Parts: sequence; structure tokens; C-alpha cells
Amino acid sequence: MDTVQITILGKNYTLRTDEEPERITKVAALLEERISEFTAAMKGRSDYEVLTLVAFDLMEQADSSAVETDKLRALLNDTEIKNQQLLIDNMNSAESELFQIAAVKEQENNDLRGKIQDYEKLFEEHAANTYTSAEHELDQIVAHTEKENIELRARFTEFEKQFDDHAMNVFNSAIKEAKENAESKEEENIKLNTMLENFEKTFDDYAKAKERDIVRMQEEIEALKLKLAESSDDGQLTLA
Repeated sequence: MDTVQITILGKNYTLRTDEEPERITKVAALLEERISEFTAAMKGRSDYEVLTLVAFDLMEQADSSAVETDKLRALLNDTEIKNQQLLIDNMNSAESELFQIAAVKEQENNDLRGKIQDYEKLFEEHAANTYTSAEHELDQIVAHTEKENIELRARFTEFEKQFDDHAMNVFNSAIKEAKENAESKEEENIKLNTMLENFEKTFDDYAKAKERDIVRMQEEIEALKLKLAESSDDGQLTLA
């Protein structure tokens, strides 16, 4: 426990405290400065009246700080609600976009399936027509017809392969685009969350600091009022 010498209204006081001496000295100097200002503005008033008005002024400042803290808390709560709603809206928007992309890609696949069915139908019709017209000449052109059939099968196999490759490319492109959109939305949400967390921490720290200042100021004012009331001309004060 440290011992600190302070002067208030021309009287010296010895304080024993666990607080930092520099802080106690600074508070006492600020109090003495405020008392001097009131004394100059209220000539002819007693020390008790001056001290009473100084105490009232300090309490008013403490109350104003508390009101400001409440306003900051309300602002923080409102900001948090807005950011949460923005996050929900972004997630809903991303989900809607993914569904739309999936629907478009599904329609493209359906279109491709329709085209391949049309090609198969045309091929079957063509094969049937060719078989009917060539039936009476089959014995003479078996070898030639077999070669054409082999070529047709090869072409059809190649066509199937090309279709499969194209369908796979379309599907992979759709998956890649969906992933990129999802990652973009996720990065945006992470940034919003980070901004929100930083904002919350800043206001929480500020509010807590204000509350501690208010509590300390109230305690110090009450202690000083009590000690001043109990003090003598050369008063020795001891703070527990």
C-alpha cells in the first residue's frame, strides 16, 4: 500500500491506497482545478457550497457518460441485427442463384438428350429405309453393305462418344461455376462476419472502459466527500 500527499482547498492530506500514486495525484489535481474554477465563479460562497456544486457537476458528467454508453450499446445491437439480416439475405440469394444455375444446366442436359433421341430416330429411319430398298440386291452387295454397316456403327460410336464428352463438359462447367459462386458468397460472408466481430469488440471495449471510469469516478467522489467531512485542518486520512 502506497502513501500519497495531496492538497485540496489549501489543506494537505495523506492518503494510503492500493491505487497507483500517479493516478491518485492526477485525480486530486483535476479535482483541485475544478474546485478552483467553481471558487472563482462563486466568490463569497463557502467551501462546503463549492464542494457540493463540484460534486454535483462530476455526478452529472458521470450520468452523461452512462447515457452515452447506453446509446452506443443500442447502436451496437441495431448494427448486429442489420448485419445478421444481411448475412441471411446473402445466403438466401446465393442459394437461389445455385438453384437457378442447376435448373439452367438441367434444361441444357434435357435439350441434349432430346437431340440425341432425334438423331437416333433419324438413324433408325434411315437404316430401315436403306434395308427395304436394298433387300432385293442383298445377295450381290452383302460385302458392300456390311462395310457400310461397320462404318455406320463406327460413326454412331464416335457420335455417342462426342455426345458423352460434351455432356460431361457441360456438367463439369456447371459444377465449377456453382462452386465458384458458392466460394465467392462464402468469402463475402466471412468478411461481413469479421467486420461485425471487430465492430462488436471495439464497442464492447469502449463501453466497458466507460463503465469502469464511471464506477471509479463515483467511488472516488464518495471517498473524497467522506474524507473531507471527517478531516481536520492538518487532517491525516487513510483510505482502506
